[in-house]
Amino acid sequence: MNGDDINSKASPGVSDADGPGRPANGRILVVDDEKNIRASLEMVLGAQGYMVDVAADGDAAEKIMSITPPDAIMLDVRLPGRSGIELLKTWKASFPQIPIILMSGEATLTEALDGVRIGAYDFIEKPFLQPRLINTLSRALEKTRLVESRLHAGTGDIVGSSPKLVRVLDDLRKIAPLRTRVLIIGESGTGKDLLAKALHEGSTRAGKRYVKVNCAAIPADLIESELFGHVKGAFTGASAARRGVFEMANGGTLFLDEVGELSPAAQAKILRALQNAEITPVGSNITINVDVRVIAATNRDLAAEVELGNFREDLYYRLAVVTLASPPLRERSSDIGRLTEHFAAQICRENGIPDKRLSAAVLGALETYRWPGNIRELRNVIERLMILGGPVININDLPPEIAKAGSDAAPRSVGAGNDATHATSTSGSFSPKTWEDFKSESERSYLIEVLRHTAGNISEAARVLNVERTTIHKWLKSWQIAKHHYQA
Repeated sequence: MNGDDINSKASPGVSDADGPGRPANGRILVVDDEKNIRASLEMVLGAQGYMVDVAADGDAAEKIMSITPPDAIMLDVRLPGRSGIELLKTWKASFPQIPIILMSGEATLTEALDGVRIGAYDFIEKPFLQPRLINTLSRALEKTRLVESRLHAGTGDIVGSSPKLVRVLDDLRKIAPLRTRVLIIGESGTGKDLLAKALHEGSTRAGKRYVKVNCAAIPADLIESELFGHVKGAFTGASAARRGVFEMANGGTLFLDEVGELSPAAQAKILRALQNAEITPVGSNITINVDVRVIAATNRDLAAEVELGNFREDLYYRLAVVTLASPPLRERSSDIGRLTEHFAAQICRENGIPDKRLSAAVLGALETYRWPGNIRELRNVIERLMILGGPVININDLPPEIAKAGSDAAPRSVGAGNDATHATSTSGSFSPKTWEDFKSESERSYLIEVLRHTAGNISEAARVLNVERTTIHKWLKSWQIAKHHYQA
């Protein structure tokens, strides 16, 4: 095939006026060892408003991806060195959110079909038909944008911008589109359920059911029925057939909260369901195939529980394919002001209460307290303050243990719906920073230095720090870094 094959027709709806000044629809990476094909695709896709990078082999492509990850990849099946199928397997593991469209000739059509089965979005047969090329690429990008918008909606209830939380959400975005099981670990009250819901909303299963079950709340004698359902008459009291949570979540996501509380017998039953992707309701001899993505959460150290013989090792490794750690509130103290605003406004709105203001001393106490009950405890305290306190919440309104913790806190103020403002202490006393605040300020300073070194080039800064460009942009927003901070 030569370049004229794909350029035989003018790009529909594109004129010369839509040239260099036209906004890009996305960045596409074309990987093909034939120079004329790379040039043809660069011309056609460029006319459609895409920014196009080209590479002749996998090594060249990975150099481009390390600096500027694309929105989609067009990948030839036959390449020198590593084949397109080998690259597909590698890239789907490293960049699961990027759709990959295979390009194949007649001789490689079978390989392209195999590629679709292992994760390629689609394939386009050479010589290309331009409408087919543009439509396939548009659909791939639209699917990616839909997943991203669902993920954004799913993380909307997760409030905060501390570096530790940002890193967790970055990992979540990479994991969400996959089918893989996820184990969320963390102390009670850290918001593990919000992370689980965000994983579901950011997946291709977002339109299907999301079923949550609290494993600690199920009586031992009903666990099998709760998980797998039962038929009428299966046991005393089974007056009607009932579906279990595995069947209810079929095609969607099942969230097993507090999975560390399951009895050994229940662990064995869940293991079999995961191994075989099928269940058998209590009292039935008919198996039901289920397609369920399982997300589990626990506040226990399951690895230690395995060593103690309290949790099955084989089930642990089935659940912990990928692990997300939900950070405790004391490790993200810079988020407490925003969380306080969020909860205060929410509680006042839900209860028809006029907005109330928290004094500087109160906010200082909230940020200094260690919060053993984490975000759940913080919300409960804010709810009590909004309901029982006056128009201005003072230090005496706080529970004694929190008031005591804030006795040396630097003065601050916050109102429901308003940004927290930092005031300078005039007392002359030393008010030490928390470790999290010190670390955050140090990381902010380092990012500014990197940006100065790269002359403000975000892509180069991302390469130096070995993170994605989107992470740099989040940090800039989180730490309120403007151009004048790093540009001369």
